[in-house]
Amino acid sequence: MRAVIAQLEQEGLVETIWHRGSRVIKLDDHDLDELFDLRLSLDPLAIRSLAGKVSEDVVAELHRLAEVIDTHAHHVDNRLDVTNADLDFDEAIFRPTNNKRLLKIWRKLRAQLTLLLATRKSNPTYLKTVGHEHVELSTALADGAFDDAKTLVRDHIEVVFTQIRSQRESQEP
Repeated sequence: MRAVIAQLEQEGLVETIWHRGSRVIKLDDHDLDELFDLRLSLDPLAIRSLAGKVSEDVVAELHRLAEVIDTHAHHVDNRLDVTNADLDFDEAIFRPTNNKRLLKIWRKLRAQLTLLLATRKSNPTYLKTVGHEHVELSTALADGAFDDAKTLVRDHIEVVFTQIRSQRESQEP
């Protein structure tokens, strides 16, 4: 049990309070801003690092994952499935960069992003467009249009984080 709690603490999902035990963290607005800034920095770096490394296998995996996202967004009423499919797609961009430190940072952030994204309210507009956005991104990468891909990923991140901020503001007393 201690090992599990230590792992969750390392992933930033649990905090331990001396003589009080452990508790699941609540991501506040500052955490949201940090995650947003990190995504805006790391995702374009991963895309830039992919130059010359986008094999047919990588393209096929990205297209497959884009379809999974679309299927979950349109046919499965489970935010966690959509979130996991979206983050699987993102990791499929980070993995072939062959930058082990970048991938390690991504994987450390992934748990916090899962917590943040899976707990938000479903947005019908987002669910209608998220699959298509990922198809566009995978197509840009397949075509070697890395500047377009960076723009697409930046736009996607901004839309998602703007929606989360709006939801948080509407829930404030």
